[in-house]
Amino acid sequence: MKFNLAKAMVALAVILLVTGSGLAETKYVIGVDGLSCPFCAYGLEKRLKKVENVESISIDMDKGQAVVIAKPGATIKEEDLRKAVKKAGFSVSALEKVESEAKSKNLQLRSDRGQS
Repeated sequence: MKFNLAKAMVALAVILLVTGSGLAETKYVIGVDGLSCPFCAYGLEKRLKKVENVESISIDMDKGQAVVIAKPGATIKEEDLRKAVKKAGFSVSALEKVESEAKSKNLQLRSDRGQS
């Protein structure tokens, strides 16, 4: 049986996409005013977890910051994040959407190597 490198690369790409490994990661960095204790952080985390498409959350009390990671391939409405922060009893001082393309670049590099 003849090995077809192109078919193998397509199959690998499909597997990576189905498992979410080839998708860019979208995160939201939220500056939160008044975040001063672990109980506060827990309350904020509970509210943010209820927002649609949230994969994970990390809270840094020293920086007064929450980092929210979206589910693979999904985005989160910034207004929903602002509302969640407000419902938790805080105000948003900054909100930045950051997209990481490292995973999709890695997939492209793998694909390019197979074409030599």
